[in-house]
Amino acid sequence: MASAAVDWTVDKLLAGVRTLNARAESAQNTIRANRARYLDTLRGLPQIVDAGAREALRAQLRDWIRQQVAVENRFNAFASQLARAKDMAKRFLSSAGITPPAYLGAVQLAVPVVVWGLVAAGLVSVGVIMALNATQSRGMDGLQEIARLAREQGWTAAQTGDALKAYRAAARGTTPDPTGFGRVLEAALPILILGAAVFFLGPMLQRRKVVST
Repeated sequence: MASAAVDWTVDKLLAGVRTLNARAESAQNTIRANRARYLDTLRGLPQIVDAGAREALRAQLRDWIRQQVAVENRFNAFASQLARAKDMAKRFLSSAGITPPAYLGAVQLAVPVVVWGLVAAGLVSVGVIMALNATQSRGMDGLQEIARLAREQGWTAAQTGDALKAYRAAARGTTPDPTGFGRVLEAALPILILGAAVFFLGPMLQRRKVVST
C-alpha cells in the first residue's frame, strides 16, 4: 500500500511539474516577445515628425520598460528558485535509490492535499507572472497604436499628449496581484518542495529501498 501511495504521489507531482514547466516557458516567451515589441517601437520613434510628440512617447516607453524590467526580474527570481528546487529534489530522489526523470521539477508528497498545495504554489506564482505579462502586452498594444497614429497622421505634441492621457487612465487599477500573495508563494516554493520530500515522502522511500535490497 505504501509503495502504491508513493508511486501515485510521484506521478501526480510530475504531471503538475510538467504543467508548471510549460507555463513557465510560455511566460518567458511572452516576456521576450514584449521586449522585442518595445525595441521595435522605440526604433520607430524617429519617424514621428513632431519633436514634442516623439519625446512624449519616448517618456511613456521609459515608464513601460521600467515595469517590464520589474516583471522580468520577478520571473528570473522565480526561475532561479525553481531551478534550485529541482536540483534539491533530484539529489533527494537519487539518494533514495530512485532515478529522477530529466525534466524533474519537484518532489511529491504522500498526502494528496499537500501534493496539490505544493503544485498550486508554483502554478499560482507563474499565473501571477502571466497576468503581469498580459498587462504589459496590453500596454504595448496601446503604445504601438499611438505611435502609429502619431507617425501616420502627423500628430502634434498636444494630440499625442491627449492620447497618452487616455492611455494612462485606461491602465489604472490593473494590478494582477494586489495582495502580494503570489510573491509569498514564489519565495516559499523551494522550502515547500524540500520539506515535503523530507517529512512526507522520505520515510516511505527509505522503507521501499530497504525492502528492495
